[in-house]
Amino acid sequence: MAERPLARGVAARQRFARLMPLGDRNQPVGWTPGLVLGPQDPKIEPSLAPFSCSRSQGAVPASISMSTRGEMCYPFDSTDTWQASEGLLLP
Repeated sequence: MAERPLARGVAARQRFARLMPLGDRNQPVGWTPGLVLGPQDPKIEPSLAPFSCSRSQGAVPASISMSTRGEMCYPFDSTDTWQASEGLLLP
């Protein structure tokens, strides 16, 4: 699957800070800055925590995945997941 762009805009600016809506401009799913939930975190609404992440257990090299908790990538038809490898760790 090809990567899809994360839909975002700028709602407000204050010096170097930005408030950005994520998803459809008319009905954003979440906002930045936002929280990223881990597997043991309590469930919070997606407007406050628009992303979740997990790490593989027991595999070397470990892999990390980060998922959207709503339809934030154009054309707003499904959630998306990005994966990365931590690489090899030396003792």
